[in-house]
Amino acid sequence: FSHEVRRSLMTSIVFDRDQGKLEKRLAAEGRNAADMAGRGVIVGGPARVQERIGEYAAAGVERIMLQWLDLEDLERLEALAEAVLSQ
Repeated sequence: FSHEVRRSLMTSIVFDRDQGKLEKRLAAEGRNAADMAGRGVIVGGPARVQERIGEYAAAGVERIMLQWLDLEDLERLEALAEAVLSQ
């Protein structure tokens, strides 16, 4: 048995390459990026998402699982993978 504890985190993510589009979409849905972020959701464009992941890594998180709830929006999911996860 390994006595090493691995720290992992699962949280939701709301992403768009275009911050303006993201904010408009959230407003149209009655959601607020700041409120969501306060509940632990990662919200933003590539730079903000990378920044949040870096903050979690600095706090000791070794593995992060991002829950993508917009299941029908594969185009933005692919953009997330290209812009953030491939870095």
